[in-house]
Amino acid sequence: MAMYDTSLDDEPQDYFNNATLRISDVRKQKNALSADKSSTANQSDNSSLFSLDIALADEAKAGAKSPSSSSSNARPKDAVMPWSGDDASTFFASREGFVKRAIDECSKELVNDKIGKLLGAWLLTEISLWDNEKERLVLLTTDELIIVKYDFIALKMLDSKRVPLNIIDTVINGDLVYPSGSIVPRVNGFTNGFSHFVKSCVFKPYQKEESSRVLDLKEFEARPRNATGVRAMWNNGQPLDFLTKWNAFSSDVPWFTVTSHPLLRCKETTTEEKKLYCVDNFYAEFVKALELVTALTPCNIQHKPILLENYIGLTSLIHNKCSLGFFKIRGKFSF
Repeated sequence: MAMYDTSLDDEPQDYFNNATLRISDVRKQKNALSADKSSTANQSDNSSLFSLDIALADEAKAGAKSPSSSSSNARPKDAVMPWSGDDASTFFASREGFVKRAIDECSKELVNDKIGKLLGAWLLTEISLWDNEKERLVLLTTDELIIVKYDFIALKMLDSKRVPLNIIDTVINGDLVYPSGSIVPRVNGFTNGFSHFVKSCVFKPYQKEESSRVLDLKEFEARPRNATGVRAMWNNGQPLDFLTKWNAFSSDVPWFTVTSHPLLRCKETTTEEKKLYCVDNFYAEFVKALELVTALTPCNIQHKPILLENYIGLTSLIHNKCSLGFFKIRGKFSF
């Protein structure tokens, strides 16, 4: 049937001569229309639920393949760390170009053809034998692991330590935990609850609706470390001697322990920068380098909790809560 453009002033067209006017039941049309809409909505809901099931299944498969990632997702958000709630701008390492400059400077001075090619560099947190956290640059080469203490205020290297990859016999990757008899988690819980109470009463405006949340007993509960780390050992399973174990300034400890840098959790950090602060990224490259070097005598790779032998830890508590191992802005002072 041909269609024509007409207006109200035009004469009736011929094809309307034999037309018949029919009045249908409007209710039936509305019911049919609503039925179509409901069926369409059900189809879309089913498809969306089907897509959600697929996404959850894929996520579950990915979590099964990566135990460390699934455990980190189940871990509480608030970790017992010196950087809890800190602003990225308080760290001198967050200044634009500072980390790259430090890596370039240390690479030129410490990496040469004798120790192989540079495979990667990270800014991580080293945990000492006495549970003191310190900001460290970690350079990975094809033959050595270099741990650097770098001053991000004066922009110069202060100290370095070399660990040949072929002497490393054990690598542990897992959660950082304290012994069962340690009071450190309880002390951490008490200090966290007390600081929260003080901030709620003094530093934040007091409001009536917040009066019930000023003293929250949950804030005083014992808090585990809630962080993952990597420990590399070259002691062949032998325990530390008495002098090395009880000397807080000993540098002959046959292992080193690192975890992610505080800047990893700061919101201001970009995705590209987070790769430099992530201990999981370091661990992946570290294992690849070890597999090439220790092909004849394979290194023992273990996935289990990393024990931090800190039972009382008052000195480490003060050191870590005040972030004394990091170069930061501290009011009118910077160190």
